[in-house]
Amino acid sequence: TGEGLRSHNSGSTSTAYWLGTSAGTQLESCTFGGSNKYGFSVRPAGFRSADGSVFYERSSRVSFWSASGYDTSGAWGRAMYHGFGLVRRLPYTRSSGFSVRCLRD
Repeated sequence: TGEGLRSHNSGSTSTAYWLGTSAGTQLESCTFGGSNKYGFSVRPAGFRSADGSVFYERSSRVSFWSASGYDTSGAWGRAMYHGFGLVRRLPYTRSSGFSVRCLRD
């Protein structure tokens, strides 16, 4: 047990819906239209471009890193979009600026 980033294939009870593809509204903060059913309180924060020059989608998306690498230059991440139930899992360049959320076992 302990705190840390979840791996790409993590399947603990507290993150079961996080790994799904349609759980965004159950994880999103109530103030942003979600139910916050699991106390995760996600708020759209956007993300920083890989070259560090621009922030994108500050009010419509949040992206989180997982602890799993995709290849030597990339890692798996999760993206959630405000107002949609979608949770996407995609490989991203490690130099991109995403949020980090540590979860306790």
